[in-house]
Amino acid sequence: MALGIEMAGGRKALALEMLGLLIKSLPESEVTIRRAWAVQDGEAMLDGVHYLNGACRYCGVPRLALLVEALETRLRVSGLDQLEDDVAALFDAIASLAQWAQSEEAKRSSTTKAMA
Repeated sequence: MALGIEMAGGRKALALEMLGLLIKSLPESEVTIRRAWAVQDGEAMLDGVHYLNGACRYCGVPRLALLVEALETRLRVSGLDQLEDDVAALFDAIASLAQWAQSEEAKRSSTTKAMA
């Protein structure tokens, strides 16, 4: 969160909003990229990766942002050739972020219930 807040000019609420929007978009982004990868549709793959890259840009998610930026560059330079490891790493990073978000939501939920 610290990186996201820094990227949002110190505005925690904005950082949380941007991160929330990214997390909400992850399932759709993952489905889009998985479908494109499964059928080896380079154009659809690039579109999905480019969208996710933009969504990550200001959210303070350095691992996912770095992976998706590198994947977009590789797609533009050499297409779909030899990207299996990059794509697997991307899906792993998406899963890790989604798991973190669920954990954080569970913490907030239990704190809210305890306060009630």
